[in-house]
Amino acid sequence: MSRLLPLATALLCVALASLVACNNDTAPAEKIIGTWGADIDAIRAATPGGIPTEKQQQAKWLEASLLPLLAQVRLVVTADEVVITNPGGKIETSTYQVEKIEGDAVTIGWTKEIKAGIPIRMTLTVAGDRATLVTSADPSKTTPLKRIAAAAAPPSPAAPATPAPAPAQP
Repeated sequence: MSRLLPLATALLCVALASLVACNNDTAPAEKIIGTWGADIDAIRAATPGGIPTEKQQQAKWLEASLLPLLAQVRLVVTADEVVITNPGGKIETSTYQVEKIEGDAVTIGWTKEIKAGIPIRMTLTVAGDRATLVTSADPSKTTPLKRIAAAAAPPSPAAPATPAPAPAQP
C-alpha cells in the first residue's frame, strides 16, 4: 500500500495539471469579452512607406489629428452588451447576439441600428491580447485592436459582497 501512494499522488498531480490546462481553452465568443482600444502601433506599421509627396501632408495630418482621437475610443464587450466610448465622451450601448463563429472569428449583431432596418455587424478575430475588427459599415477596412483590460471576474459566491460593519463599541 505504501508503494502505491507515490504513484497515486503522481497520477493525481497529472490529472489536476491537465484540468488546469483544459481551463485555459477559452471559447472564441468568450475571448471577445473585455475592454479593447485601437492598436495605434499596428495602425502606424500598416501605413505604407514611400507616400507620394502630394499625400505626405495628408499623412502628417492623420498622424497628428486622427490617431490621438482614435486612441481614446474604447470598445467594452461584456457577456451581453457592447459599449463604445468615443473621444468626446459619447457612449453608445447595445445588446448583441453571436451570429457566427468560424475559428477565432466571432461575428456579432448589435440590436442598435445605424439606420432603420440596417443592423450593425462586427467581426472580431482574437489572437491573445490582439484582435482585428471588421464592421458591416465598411467590410473592406480592418481595425487592429489591443486588449486594455480583461473581463472582470464575477464575484465569488462564497465571499460576501461587502464586509459586515464592525459591532458598535459601548
